[in-house]
Amino acid sequence: MNTPKSLIPLVKCVRCFNFRQVEYIFCLVSLLCEGFLFLFHLHGRTPLDVYVHMLLLGMITATIMVGFGEIVCMNQPIYTLIRNWCLLVQGTWFWQVGAILYPTTSWMPLWDELAKQSIPRAANLFCYHLLIDFVVILVLASVMSLRLGYVTARSTGKGHTEHATHITSPVHTIEENVEMQEAETILYTTPSSTAQNTVS
Repeated sequence: MNTPKSLIPLVKCVRCFNFRQVEYIFCLVSLLCEGFLFLFHLHGRTPLDVYVHMLLLGMITATIMVGFGEIVCMNQPIYTLIRNWCLLVQGTWFWQVGAILYPTTSWMPLWDELAKQSIPRAANLFCYHLLIDFVVILVLASVMSLRLGYVTARSTGKGHTEHATHITSPVHTIEENVEMQEAETILYTTPSSTAQNTVS
């Protein structure tokens, strides 16, 4: 599952891909592998076991979809917040699945995996995980907004760029962007093609 994530430094070093979203792509591939693992190991399991794993698979699917949204719209922080919320729910629910199916201590309740009443109880518990993890992400986002100065920018009616000058990026004209792209093209060309360019 972590093999795609470990290939990221190798790909960056070799420069096989020339786009900045390579980390997102490999993270989504590892989530896809994890989703297939949970989908295809449910044969012969109890209804409660299948249900809690399907809830986990739903969160993995939501994380993948939001991850693609984050790749397309890199400047929208809402996708990052939702992706992190989905990952947090996936992690806390994964822990809860272990506690439901394999209680290790005496204070953990024993679940009847064949009873129909166990499935609505698991659904309620999953909703509590969604709510609590949403509050955690909301608190973390608020703290980070205060730290970066976004809240004061919104409350004064000024834009983000006027208030948070320490995180602004330089503004380039179209001509400067074309020059930078030409410089990048020269960096990535082969030695034989650069020799032909200098001769002509």
